[in-house]
Amino acid sequence: MKMEWESLLSKEMQIPREDGPASWKAYPVDAFERDYIEIINSRLFRNLQDKTQLFPLVRGGHVRTRLTHSLEVSSICKQLGAMIACNKKGEEYAVDFGENTERYARNFSTILSCAGLLHDIGNPPFGHFGEASIGSWFQNAFADAAFAFQGKPVGELLNEQMKRDLTQFEGNAEALRILFRAARLPKYREMNISCATINTLIKYPVASLHSNSKSSDIRVHKWGYFLADKEKFEEVRSNAGVEGMSRYPLTWLLEAADDIAYMISDLEDSLRMNLFSIDTVVSYFETEIAKIPDDGDEFHELQQMATMEILNNLKKRFIGAEDEKDKKYAYSGWLEYVKNWLIYAAAYSFFRNYEKIMNGEFQQELLADGWYVFTADILKGIMKKYTYPYRELLKQELSGQKIIRSLLDQFVPAALCWEAGQGNCSMNLVTQKYLEFIPQKYQDDYLAARTGDTAYDLYLRLLMVVDYISGMTDTEAKETYQVLEGF
Repeated sequence: MKMEWESLLSKEMQIPREDGPASWKAYPVDAFERDYIEIINSRLFRNLQDKTQLFPLVRGGHVRTRLTHSLEVSSICKQLGAMIACNKKGEEYAVDFGENTERYARNFSTILSCAGLLHDIGNPPFGHFGEASIGSWFQNAFADAAFAFQGKPVGELLNEQMKRDLTQFEGNAEALRILFRAARLPKYREMNISCATINTLIKYPVASLHSNSKSSDIRVHKWGYFLADKEKFEEVRSNAGVEGMSRYPLTWLLEAADDIAYMISDLEDSLRMNLFSIDTVVSYFETEIAKIPDDGDEFHELQQMATMEILNNLKKRFIGAEDEKDKKYAYSGWLEYVKNWLIYAAAYSFFRNYEKIMNGEFQQELLADGWYVFTADILKGIMKKYTYPYRELLKQELSGQKIIRSLLDQFVPAALCWEAGQGNCSMNLVTQKYLEFIPQKYQDDYLAARTGDTAYDLYLRLLMVVDYISGMTDTEAKETYQVLEGF
């Protein structure tokens, strides 16, 4: 079924927004602009300033945090939204939005900029390594017969999706869980975001049981929602006219903006951390370009030429550079140049595949079908070879893993044996104190959702702990760990 923009641009809210005085209507602010205001004023968004982007537990403005990364993604998203709506009608693959052009430009840009701000809000402390740490803890726990509830191993009590939700913990799904909380617990006045903006965040419209990282379809490489949120997930998608395996069309642009931002920023931050030299970048580019095979396809040749032009532009910028400092200035300018070309390539690819996107049939990243696919692969290759094996980065990641494992070791037993505030299992005074450490908001969330089904309620209590820990900043996680360990 082809998606239609008038349905997609749904201003439906999870819960109605409070109306202001009648005089405010003379100066209207639409639902998507109010999304932006809600996000900017949210503590949950501000917490991103103390969450890892690439380098955990590194302080200072010389490298990105999740907050600065999200701001950069938002700015790219906003640019892409305007480019998509206001494209030149005479260009190949262009789409004419006619009399809706101005409104769509405003809506696309605002929705995308909101999604850019929110896209990492579900990430736990210490970046993607934090996600892996939560998952590996539950993998070990479910394999251990001693990890039991009422005499039965928890791994046997929970169904496969419940277990997969935890062993393959996913920050994208946690972001939706955070946003859905506005409807579950309205008294806490958390972000109440429109269905259109929430849909833009859904990269993976599948449950954890159906993800497949090796699939040719990018939409199932990860999973998008917890079993506990299935009903709300389907409701929000339905409100915008999205169904089945379709992605909300603007999601493809959010994904591209995220990829562009982290490729460029990680390369810049890595150089600032002295993980490689500028000459290394040139040498790596030259080596990888030489490996690109010739296959005679015209578009393939354009991709090769575009990548060669990227390298030549860097070399030209070095002409006249007298020292390493001058080269670094030139390198920064080059990264901005590369970023702008990648943005253009994403917009071009969106229209090149527009019909497939609107029909819910497109299955790959926009940049994988653009002029700069080889450029993107080379940029990622530099990071893989020179940054990710960085010893200090590995040490910091392992420190983060130890912190998260310790927090789970202490909070999960408390949640495991807790039911509606009553003692259970081997609940003792110490275990009770751990439970009291979990903020009331998370306890109320559990109490409102429990069903009386033993396995499902147990799953919800484990989610309560995961929600609490993943909502911490890096510093909060570290300080909570130190307090509980008696440091």
